[in-house]
Amino acid sequence: RRLDYRQAGRLLELPAPNALRALVCRALRSLNQLESALINAGVLDAATGRPVVADGSLPASRFECLVQACDLLLRPATSSHRPPGVHPHLAERLRGVRLDSDTTDSSQAQPHQLPRYARINRLLAQPAEVRARLSADGFVAIDDAEGGDVDSLRPGTYLAADAHIPDLLTFPAADSARLAVHPLVTGGALCLVDKASCLPPVCLQPPPGAWVLDTCAAPGNKTLQLAAMVGPAGRVLAVDRDAQRFCELRRRLVAMGAGDRVRCLRCDCLQLGDWLSQRCRDRITHILVDPSCSGSGLTARSVERQALDGGAGAGASDAESAAAKEQQRLASLANFQAMVLRSALTDYPSARRVVYSTCSVHSEENEAVVQELANSFADKGWRLARLMKSSWPTRGLSAFDCGPMCLRAGPGTDRTCGFFVACFKRDTGGSGAAARTAAFGMRKSSGRRRNRKR
Repeated sequence: RRLDYRQAGRLLELPAPNALRALVCRALRSLNQLESALINAGVLDAATGRPVVADGSLPASRFECLVQACDLLLRPATSSHRPPGVHPHLAERLRGVRLDSDTTDSSQAQPHQLPRYARINRLLAQPAEVRARLSADGFVAIDDAEGGDVDSLRPGTYLAADAHIPDLLTFPAADSARLAVHPLVTGGALCLVDKASCLPPVCLQPPPGAWVLDTCAAPGNKTLQLAAMVGPAGRVLAVDRDAQRFCELRRRLVAMGAGDRVRCLRCDCLQLGDWLSQRCRDRITHILVDPSCSGSGLTARSVERQALDGGAGAGASDAESAAAKEQQRLASLANFQAMVLRSALTDYPSARRVVYSTCSVHSEENEAVVQELANSFADKGWRLARLMKSSWPTRGLSAFDCGPMCLRAGPGTDRTCGFFVACFKRDTGGSGAAARTAAFGMRKSSGRRRNRKR
């Protein structure tokens, strides 16, 4: 029942995927108003949230009803697109219904509606060129990265600098649809991202000329960021085992100008040693581990999932069964995540920094995995690095020893999707109990000073 963009595009007969993305973004921002209009028009059932009939006289799913209603009722006045794909019976039932798009957008200014972030792709354009094009298209830059309030940005303005991520621009959520079809985005000079997803490469800190391994690379946003950081003398090895995701990854990297800096490998990252020579493994100094996770931190995804599934009408027994299945799924994911991180800490003798990240809010996938591996590898010279100790306020959960060393991000304070980042740094001088103490960033020299006094 969950339609991907291409299927929905054929359904709606839209002229281009970018137009569809803009439409879906607009439908999700206006979800409550569209749902109310459809219920009042007798299209959706108020109890279940699903279409009242399934005989073909109305769109077959909740998602189709919401998106087609958005295309009919909230199409921008400047759009030349006519909605031929809207179901005729749906159009008849919604005849005379009017929704004010400005009121609809502003009424959704809730904590989950985040700013729209875009990172400049230096592989194709320089910041000055991007700024000049945005200015020519009517966008006004605000240069104060520290003092700028992202929630007070008005449509048509943007923050031209970010306090944490280089080359990151911040736009108001109301400009999401406009940005989705902007030539800078469709041409690759701007990458639409979430700010939190840009944190792992920044925390990894690969210098120019470094060799970097991206273990679970698709769809490639972090790979592109890493390719720009290592420069023309560096290399990024981008690994993904899924055939469809791998093809999309390789196509996107070439289109975005990273083809000469990135080598794509389709294989299981846990079996990468069979694909790489010892000489190649010895050259890898920085590793990014961003494995498959529950995706519980992606607020937009959770809203979309609610829109697709209908959500309402589930009984208590169904909820308990779903909770049990979710716990089993989290345990399976955490086991896989620990295996990938363990491989990164074990199989690459020259590795100096390993960053582990997820777009999850569950401690089972975050602090629990990191603490287990920090304990296991303290004797092998790995310790946790304290990330952005003064500039990023949200830390890991205090219930875990590793919590203060890690970063968390969320829609409240940080105005991002939910995210988690931890960094392991190789310390060749640490061993034994001293290394286990250093694994969580604690002092380990006081005992030696006391011995000297004696």
